[in-house]
Amino acid sequence: MRKLIGTMLNELNAADFDTVSNGEEALALFQEKQLDLLILDNKMSPVVGVELTRMVRAGETPLPLETLVIMVYGALEHDLIAAARDWGINEFLAKPVSTQMIAQRYRTIIEKPKAFVKTEKFYGPDRRRQMRPPVWTSAGSSTTTATAWFPTR
Repeated sequence: MRKLIGTMLNELNAADFDTVSNGEEALALFQEKQLDLLILDNKMSPVVGVELTRMVRAGETPLPLETLVIMVYGALEHDLIAAARDWGINEFLAKPVSTQMIAQRYRTIIEKPKAFVKTEKFYGPDRRRQMRPPVWTSAGSSTTTATAWFPTR
């Protein structure tokens, strides 16, 4: 998978990127380089992608807490998505991955960044999705108001 994603990053003219074969190599790379974006497969071993993300968000690596993370999954199951979201993943990619999918997720992170939230138990991109339904005024014109929507399990 890492070779395939490396090929796709080349197709996207990514200037500088590194690939590693497992979570331990990723942790070693974090010590050597300042990275802007991580594309992690959750099936990495011995440290899985969700755990690497948790470590970054908790400040257990030298990377900035706000490092962008795209998680690659074989199957997007609800429990896996919830766990990844709870540890601060920015975006998800379901296999099979394409060059267009990587470009789209990257654009989403850059063009529509989510604010980072810090609580006792969480640091990462705001997990809420925002919807702005129309609100009708007495004059019949519409304005918008922001409401937060929280996905239910």
